[in-house]
Amino acid sequence: MLDLQGVRGKSNALNEMVKHCRYDYVALLDVDDVWNPDKLEKQVVYLNRYDVVGTNCLYFGDISLVPKLPLGDLAAADFFEYNPIINSSAVIRKELCWWDSQYDVEDYELWLRLRKGGKTFYNLADILTKHRIHRQSAFNTKDHSAQIAEIKRIYR
Repeated sequence: MLDLQGVRGKSNALNEMVKHCRYDYVALLDVDDVWNPDKLEKQVVYLNRYDVVGTNCLYFGDISLVPKLPLGDLAAADFFEYNPIINSSAVIRKELCWWDSQYDVEDYELWLRLRKGGKTFYNLADILTKHRIHRQSAFNTKDHSAQIAEIKRIYR
């Protein structure tokens, strides 16, 4: 078991965990989110052609809806309009995994950085991930607009 005592923050914990991954891909699952049992099986088909493979999702908890995400090949998607990948849906090539600890929106910063670096993205249309939304979460009780604006400025 990996000992993360002394590691502070989500990004630092992710970066430390990736060092211990034995395989070429990393699949993320936030603590209160849920995967369908066949999620990885459906995504693996796309891993030879794309660097990041996500899925459509269902929000549940305080909100119940399917967000409007770009689906299929995301080459033409506008990553500056909104975050196009649900973090818990993503499978990423391990060598691309590094999260910047200065941001609370570390996943969005990663997608913009990878996009600027010419990496490829795909979102399956199937709803294979359920993402819990609760307004009292540590993330949802903060205003991230300044960080998002800064990240967009950096990667435009």
